Amino acid sequence: GLASSMYSVVCRKVHECRFTLAQLQRSIQRARNRLDNERTELTPDLLDKLLLEREENDHAVPFIPKQPNETLKAGDIYLKSIDKNHRRYYDKFIANDNSER
Repeated sequence: GLASSMYSVVCRKVHECRFTLAQLQRSIQRARNRLDNERTELTPDLLDKLLLEREENDHAVPFIPKQPNETLKAGDIYLKSIDKNHRRYYDKFIANDNSER
């Protein structure tokens, strides 16, 4: 019938499977390490300020965010601007001289 031709099942051996329990555990451990070691702690006042700016400028163009450099780490990619045609421009933060590229 029609329904039987809509679905197919492919059986694979365990070693051919794309995801294994060990891979899932490694992925969870990497996420846990990133959360523990790579998060930037923000004060509630700064977070409120950043979220308010985001809310006030939702879909506004042109737009240049006023994110303070202290919230960025070396190598972070950040939104530099959005032009009148809604094109987004990003840049990479370089912290060694405390400037942007």
